[in-house]
Amino acid sequence: MLEVWRELISQGGPQFRLVEHHALHLYFGVNESGKAVYFLKSEDQPRIPEFSSVVNVEQRIREQDGQWTLVFTLEDSTHLDPFLAVCNELTLRSSESSEPKESLRHFYDALRQWRSLFKMYRDSQLSIDQMRGLAAEMWFALHRLTLKYSPREVLDAWVGPFGTPQDFHFQNGEAYEVKSVQVGMGTVHISSVQQLEPDEFEALFLTVVTLDTLSEKGTSAWTLPMLATEFKSQFFEDDVALELLDSRFEALSFDPEFERYQDIYFSFSDTRNYLVSDGFPRIERSNVPIGISGVSYELSLFSIENFMVDLNQVSPE
Repeated sequence: MLEVWRELISQGGPQFRLVEHHALHLYFGVNESGKAVYFLKSEDQPRIPEFSSVVNVEQRIREQDGQWTLVFTLEDSTHLDPFLAVCNELTLRSSESSEPKESLRHFYDALRQWRSLFKMYRDSQLSIDQMRGLAAEMWFALHRLTLKYSPREVLDAWVGPFGTPQDFHFQNGEAYEVKSVQVGMGTVHISSVQQLEPDEFEALFLTVVTLDTLSEKGTSAWTLPMLATEFKSQFFEDDVALELLDSRFEALSFDPEFERYQDIYFSFSDTRNYLVSDGFPRIERSNVPIGISGVSYELSLFSIENFMVDLNQVSPE
């Protein structure tokens, strides 16, 4: 396939070839602009996956036969070699089954694993504080929230990676802001006034997860990649959910394959939930003078002991 494809590109387009002896209708070639193109043709409308800043992904419907195409066009020819390699891998991985439905699943699995290849390198890795925060959010999601909600509901509610003031927003009106603390700490950092504003929610909880950071594996200790793997295991064969989870990791600049994350373990010892209600000590937006912005503060855990609740006994009215 690759040898033929390179020959087509050298000749110019438009020219396309069908991948032979494959369960899917896959094509490769070059368009009228001389750009390398790879596409999938199907009767069902395909999903448009997030792929790369140098690869344009389009969903089209063919007027002549009413079939759908998912088209990958390489916009920057300097990335030709890795683009061809990825497309070849998509073809090979999806050829592992002779059944079109199973083959398509393999296709999207491979695409999800390779899509970060063309993304610009991010030299900003998570700091140890950011790692603790992410570990607390994933552990709380997997080991506490899934006792009350389905895994998909928890995933959909996890909006903190996209910059919302609270980490989890559920359809029933509950919201959770998760904070990590190390053993012995008596305060949590509130990074904005909006984080503890309960007005738009049926119930807003401040969740404090106590953890230890370890340099080697201990009893019931987790790395970030281990937590990410457990999260993904909740969505076996659910390609949409897996893409949603990956989009959250990408928004956080978190790559589970990064070597440094394999060597830092977290041990979780306690989880406490506080209902933000009348009398809860917090800075309110109405009390912030005009001209003051970027307000953050430390909140004493001792001062909110009376607001501690059992999540299983609290639900929106």
